[in-house]
Amino acid sequence: MNETLETALILGIVPVSLFGFVPTWLKHRNFRLGAIFLIGLTLIMASQFAVGHHHDLSVAQIVSQSEPMTDFIVRTLSMIAGVSMLAFATYKNNRHTHVCSNPHHHH
Repeated sequence: MNETLETALILGIVPVSLFGFVPTWLKHRNFRLGAIFLIGLTLIMASQFAVGHHHDLSVAQIVSQSEPMTDFIVRTLSMIAGVSMLAFATYKNNRHTHVCSNPHHHH
């Protein structure tokens, strides 16, 4: 995949996920879900920009269990954990509006 396209897709996660999460979150301000959401975004960005990123990693290098394999595994697990946390926080945040009976919350 083109490196520029990959970077654009990863950076595109930020505005789309914020658009899906923040409007509902502002009505309830559940800081636990806000923290989970931000940690998920941080993991996604770290997996793309902070952890060793080898575009030339081949199947032979992965199978040979050389040093880049550790980076590959950490990067993949960070991305999966980040996306899972983002999905969980957004789901729980949006689900709250359907089950909330607090009269002080405006939906």
